[in-house]
Amino acid sequence: QIAHAEAALGAGRKYENPSEGQNQMYDNFEDLVKENERQYGHSSNQESRGARIDRELEKEDKETVERMNEQQAQKEERKQ
Repeated sequence: QIAHAEAALGAGRKYENPSEGQNQMYDNFEDLVKENERQYGHSSNQESRGARIDRELEKEDKETVERMNEQQAQKEERKQ
């Protein structure tokens, strides 16, 4: 009977990916936050994608309501 690791070695493949660099220790919380910002490219002061989309949709809704109000006012002016 052959173990999985031996079979992987025989096939020329890695049995497990090394987890080197995954379990880093930091001296303080600020270092951890800086590393996360470096890795993931954003900090918590940037708005999320959902918040940005909500803001854009709200702007579009306001524009639509204003346009509809203008059309209603023009329609009422024509009736008079």
